[in-house]
Amino acid sequence: MNESTPPSDNRANIRGLGEPESGSAAETASPGHTQDSTKTPRKFGALGTGLLALLIAGLGILLGFWFNWSEQQSKKGAAEEKSARLVDTVKVQRKTARVRVRGMGTVVPAREVIIRPRVSGKIVRQSEQFVPGGRFKEGELMVQLDRTDYRQTLRQRESDLAQAKANLEIREGDQAVAREDLKLLEGDITGGNRDLILREPQVNQAKAAVKSANAALKQAQTDLKRARIAAPFDGHIVSRSASKGSNVSQGEQLATFVGSDRYWINVAIPVAHLRWIEIPNNPNEKGSPVRVTNETAWGEDAYREGYVRQLIGRLENGSRMAQLMVAVPDPLAEHSDHNNKPSLLLGSVVDTLCRGETMRDIVTIDPAYLRQNDTVWVMNDSNRLEIRSVSVAFEGKENAYIESGLEDGDRVIMTNVSSPVEGMLLRTADKRNSSSPNDNSKNEGGAGDA
Repeated sequence: MNESTPPSDNRANIRGLGEPESGSAAETASPGHTQDSTKTPRKFGALGTGLLALLIAGLGILLGFWFNWSEQQSKKGAAEEKSARLVDTVKVQRKTARVRVRGMGTVVPAREVIIRPRVSGKIVRQSEQFVPGGRFKEGELMVQLDRTDYRQTLRQRESDLAQAKANLEIREGDQAVAREDLKLLEGDITGGNRDLILREPQVNQAKAAVKSANAALKQAQTDLKRARIAAPFDGHIVSRSASKGSNVSQGEQLATFVGSDRYWINVAIPVAHLRWIEIPNNPNEKGSPVRVTNETAWGEDAYREGYVRQLIGRLENGSRMAQLMVAVPDPLAEHSDHNNKPSLLLGSVVDTLCRGETMRDIVTIDPAYLRQNDTVWVMNDSNRLEIRSVSVAFEGKENAYIESGLEDGDRVIMTNVSSPVEGMLLRTADKRNSSSPNDNSKNEGGAGDA
């Protein structure tokens, strides 16, 4: 036990093996070397901190400038949007459309006659329809004249004819006797004396008397028939100047009668529009269809159909416009296929819409959107005004037909802008329409159905 090492000494030896003792190489290192190794990390740490501070400060300045610029741009955009002209637009599409020529005309009868008696006499009978507005079918009795005198005249003419025929028979009998006598004197009678002997002049005179009596009889029969005055065709009376009990003379006016199978409308249109209307060359053909309206008398939805009958070869004296004759069948709506249709009144002024030739690949717009010198205002994709020149094929009261200058989806400006300038900023009431020109469902309207 005396040989064993004390515990304290063992710990000392162990520490001596793993750690340098004081005064060793760690402690003997030069003092200057120890100071440099501790100052270098401190210098780099301070430099990084300074650079980071400068970077943060720079970013803050840039953010400040950016926010300021954004605010200015926002104010500028709001100011520009506020100053932009408010307009309404309509989208247009190229399509096939039929030219529609509007006009105005006066209704006139296609057939009109003055009812006049061809014999004189007293009106003893009158139809209940023999009043203004009364309607007749062809051959129906209108008025009847007293036929007493005409019946007596007829009997007299029949008697005259019978007497003339009897006289002819006597003359022919005398001629037969003379012919027998002539046989006995055949050799002694010349040619001229022969006709006298055979009673040829007397026979010829009797034959002429028969013909005359026969003609007088036919005239008496005709006069008797003419005492009955009938409707010359289907129609109606528009005025009357005689009635039952009146004594009328031959040729005196009794009434004015017009046909009811069709009326005409004399329509005035500009001469330049004639080339778009089909005008028939044959009276049996029909020209361009025509729709007739009269909103004042018939209402908004009522109409009648007709067709172009012919062109009147003379301009109106005052307006210098062309005149078309439009025919309207069954103007009084008497036939079953025109039930619930309005009737045309003679002398009334009506509106007409003539459907002319078809145009392809064109744009139709309201004539009000057509500006000075054949230009159209368009709102482009940048919401700015474009003043476009267009080629106008036809301009009517209802539509203007544009051949070139407008394309599908173009937004035509409907609003009248004061002092328009190319490129001026525009806006619409619907912001979506202003920011997205392709979405124009609210402002899209019909540009005129042809």
